[in-house]
Amino acid sequence: MAVRRLVAAEELERMGEPEQGWDYELVRGELVPVMAARRQHGVLTGFLTLELGLFARQHDLGRVYTDGLGYKLFSNPDTVRVPDV
Repeated sequence: MAVRRLVAAEELERMGEPEQGWDYELVRGELVPVMAARRQHGVLTGFLTLELGLFARQHDLGRVYTDGLGYKLFSNPDTVRVPDV
């Protein structure tokens, strides 16, 4: 029987740059590969960030962030997701 080693959010952060076009999210302590974005993805996330940012500013709703930021959603075991916008 194989024993799975769970990864903590701090370990994920220290992993550094992705290799071979893959990045990772953390789901209940397990690394989940996420394919690196392509050009069309960048165009769409840029458009959405702009439009949502303008709407949020006009209605005093807070801030909008671009993709690439990891958000720790749960602890023990950790879940870290990287939304597009």
